[in-house]
Amino acid sequence: MAGDERFRLLDRRFRRVVAVGAGGFLGWYFLYVALSAFARGFMARPVAGHVNVGMLLGVLQFASTFLLAAAFVAYARRRLDPLADELRAEADGSPSRPSGRTGRDVPPPPVDLSAPPVRAAAPVAPRASDGRWDVRMGEAR
Repeated sequence: MAGDERFRLLDRRFRRVVAVGAGGFLGWYFLYVALSAFARGFMARPVAGHVNVGMLLGVLQFASTFLLAAAFVAYARRRLDPLADELRAEADGSPSRPSGRTGRDVPPPPVDLSAPPVRAAAPVAPRASDGRWDVRMGEAR
């Protein structure tokens, strides 16, 4: 599997998106921390009423976190999941899905309604009658 070109492509795509996303977000985060520590005058500038630049940048930290998560999910659905599904199906020995389909849009297998329902055997708990446990058929000795 590790020698397969599709697996290496999947690995390269994943590493690239993680490096770009994590590097960009950490840079943005450390910029915010550095501005808070060393540019207090800039962060204290009022923007509207009692809202200043520091508060806006802090809210943007939260917003950018959710934006980054949503962007990763969209990228993974489009570029990573179909290839991973194809490789997984091949490794399991099952037929691969048509390209471009994800696991979410594959219909479930048909249900045979003419077959009688299968009843599961009721669990039998061992009972103690003479101080010893007997698990044969759930009866006590």
